Amino acid sequence: MSVYYSGFSASVESFVNSRKISGAWNETVFGMNIRLFDRYCAEHYPGEALRQEMVDIWCARRKTENVNSCYTRTLVIRLFIGYLRKRGQTDVLAPPALKQNKERRIPHAFSHEELERFFRECDQIIPCRGRLSHASEITAAGSTTSSAGGLDCPLQGHVAFPPKGGLTNPVHYVTGGRL
Repeated sequence: MSVYYSGFSASVESFVNSRKISGAWNETVFGMNIRLFDRYCAEHYPGEALRQEMVDIWCARRKTENVNSCYTRTLVIRLFIGYLRKRGQTDVLAPPALKQNKERRIPHAFSHEELERFFRECDQIIPCRGRLSHASEITAAGSTTSSAGGLDCPLQGHVAFPPKGGLTNPVHYVTGGRL
């Protein structure tokens, strides 16, 4: 049974199979986006063959999208149209690819003081009424241990940092209870 429902679902299936066979298929990105496009066409243009209008509307950059998101969402549609055109199965033109933003972002390395301020602010958070909190130890490595659950006290805690130059992980202790 096909997972494609548009008027050109057999073409979509052939395209997907050819990409899978050639090892050029990414199910996470391509699979999801081709299914969404197919579903859009099936709902808005039931039973119709692929048309330029369908592609233009689907591939237009959305208000909530950045250039890279739009590029990723529409890449599989451009590949699909290229596949069909190479086989003489459509006159539809692939939309131009938006130029991806290749700007690399430099991560911010927090200073000892910034981390201290961050965890101090975290320690001031009061849990929502009726929510159970408990003592837990959270390390930078991501391990968590719990104890003293259900204490009737406001959220409190502290941050223990390693000595300067040390390679051990900072540990944040949080204690709390029901309000």
